[in-house]
Amino acid sequence: VSLATASRALRARGAFQVAQDTRDRVWSAVRELGYEVPATALGSRSDLNGETSRCVGLILDNDHDLYAAPFWMRVLAGIEQELVRHRYHLLFSFTVNDLQHEHKRQLVNSKHVDGLIFAGGTRPFENDIGADRSVTIDFGDGAWVDGELCYDYIGMEKRRAMYEVADHLVGLGRRRFAYLGPAVTRDERPVAFYQRLASHGLTAPPENCPITPWTTDGAYPIALDLLTRRRTEIDAVVCACDPIAVGVIRAAKELGLRLPEDLA
Repeated sequence: VSLATASRALRARGAFQVAQDTRDRVWSAVRELGYEVPATALGSRSDLNGETSRCVGLILDNDHDLYAAPFWMRVLAGIEQELVRHRYHLLFSFTVNDLQHEHKRQLVNSKHVDGLIFAGGTRPFENDIGADRSVTIDFGDGAWVDGELCYDYIGMEKRRAMYEVADHLVGLGRRRFAYLGPAVTRDERPVAFYQRLASHGLTAPPENCPITPWTTDGAYPIALDLLTRRRTEIDAVVCACDPIAVGVIRAAKELGLRLPEDLA
């Protein structure tokens, strides 16, 4: 065939189509010769067999640097590993703010991806992907689910997790508790923790439970102030997430507290 026909045959389905038998012959030659077709020729939805590939897009919450958070790094790595295992491609990883750009927003439709994964608190939005091909992963702020869901949702068993945390610390002999995390109206963890302490006949005084942002930089000054003022009143601090815990550890070490001897 001519160079032009070969070029058209290697492109994704769309404009400038060639006859199917010609296309099949060209791709047969590609496989026989081991020819590597440039990605620019393939288009976003074709694989090296010339067939439509399966692609997924990832939408991240604006408020969290998920690729820097220890917990979320493993979640995101798991997403990529599973996509590869099932022969899918991760076409893009955007934040919600990225979608303010028209050229990025155009990728979030069924012409380019077969499904969307929303991570870190972002909820599926109106798009032509459809709720049946959207999944939300949310272990953080605002993860309470009320009413009927129209999309798949993956969350953590927060109440059970906090029961285990409280039981563990009480079993170690800790009795003077503090809690650092979001307000009870925004997250289920503090409520579960307070209830579990109550089942042991213990409490965490309100003055030991300041509302704390999710980040290390946000948690550090709050923890430093709390431990400076009430260091003799606290022998265990429960944190809503790893970045908060890092801020507490930093503050405790600066104050000369031994971990976990003085503070669990």
